[in-house]
Amino acid sequence: MRNELKDMGKESGSLTEDEIKHLDQLHYFGEEVVMAAANFLKLNPGKRVLDVGSGLGGPARLLAEKFQVQVDGVDIERDRCELAMDITKRCNLDNLCRFFVGDINTVQIPAQNYHHFVSWLVFLHIQDKIRLFSNLYEKLLPNGTFIIEDFVKLAPFSEEEKIDLEVAVACPYVPGFTEYQKVIEAAGFVDVITEDISSSWSEHVHERLKEMETNRNRNVRIHGEKITEGLHYFYTIIDKLFQGGNLGGIRITGRKGNRIL
Repeated sequence: MRNELKDMGKESGSLTEDEIKHLDQLHYFGEEVVMAAANFLKLNPGKRVLDVGSGLGGPARLLAEKFQVQVDGVDIERDRCELAMDITKRCNLDNLCRFFVGDINTVQIPAQNYHHFVSWLVFLHIQDKIRLFSNLYEKLLPNGTFIIEDFVKLAPFSEEEKIDLEVAVACPYVPGFTEYQKVIEAAGFVDVITEDISSSWSEHVHERLKEMETNRNRNVRIHGEKITEGLHYFYTIIDKLFQGGNLGGIRITGRKGNRIL
């Protein structure tokens, strides 16, 4: 993102979220799905939102700016958090957004503090989803709600696909629809609804790869050969996985229920 800002002549000084929203949304379909999530959650000023795997802070800033909510982002990568904080200050949104470096299962953030949590294309990197959702249950206020989007297994993976997922994508474990829902409900969540979004994701990653190949010269100019080739390899792997028909996308919503001990 720093390279893109340099190319825009925006290495320093003030920014607006509108200027950079094509750069800081690292998930599929960008602003569109964040706004859809906000509508589902019925966000209004003063609500507190936890963004799990907040990346460069794009969704957090978008939600804060459009709905005047307080957003805490957690990301395991320090450099991303530091860049997210810097950009947020430049967008004059640091009064509404905070970013914490750490693993969502161990980071020190308050329990029973958030009205909602959101996450896009992050949980695929976390193997112990039972622990993950049990921990997120504790972070929400009573009746708090969530929306996430993640990978889902449509059919058994080939050995090559397993290697690609684990090595290239850092995705050690992908549950199927039924298994995913059971894990979430076992943590104490209710009204859990899953939606198959595999078709749109498959089309999206294929078009993303083609667009990158079309813009290769521009990408090399801005990012250099090494970064461009690395991204092309990654996009190729993701496209191959989705076109193989065994990997899909899932959208999940739910609400914190009363856990029965």
